[in-house]
Amino acid sequence: MHASASRAAGVLLLLAGGTVIATNAIASDTAPPAQGQARPTDEESLALVQAINLHEIELAKLALTRPAAQTTQAMATMLVQEHTRNEAAQARLGIAPGQTQAVLALQRQQQAETDTLIALAPDAFEHAYIDAMVKDHMAAKDLLDERAGLARSAPVRAYLVQTRTAVEDHLSQARKLQNGAVGK
Repeated sequence: MHASASRAAGVLLLLAGGTVIATNAIASDTAPPAQGQARPTDEESLALVQAINLHEIELAKLALTRPAAQTTQAMATMLVQEHTRNEAAQARLGIAPGQTQAVLALQRQQQAETDTLIALAPDAFEHAYIDAMVKDHMAAKDLLDERAGLARSAPVRAYLVQTRTAVEDHLSQARKLQNGAVGK
């Protein structure tokens, strides 16, 4: 497996008690792949972004079904709208995302995160959800930094850079909630 792909796949882990930890943080360098490693395809990069979009939409919709502060509900609504728009922008590129081992590994970890959040008691869910949004958006930002620098086509590079800007905004909002606004 490509080193950056394995790093992308190793970022999502929730402990059973709802504590969020990040593992194998994604490197944010844009250096060329190490000797002997293939440069990732645009299709794989798009598939990873698609997996992230779909996961964020799924978790935001889950958050909208749980008791939470108005600020958390507003953020979840915004995430559904913006990640859905981002999916449409990706579709307009006309490039089919490629399913790779890295994408499958990321999806397995995303499912584990979803399952953990679903199992949480209502009073633990909101904090765990916000923690997951911070962690997931940090990982997405790092992945986008890396993949934009390795993109093969200008339209894909532009899409990844634009997506990174939105993800940075989402991360900022999630951090604000994490730093004291949750439940207020």
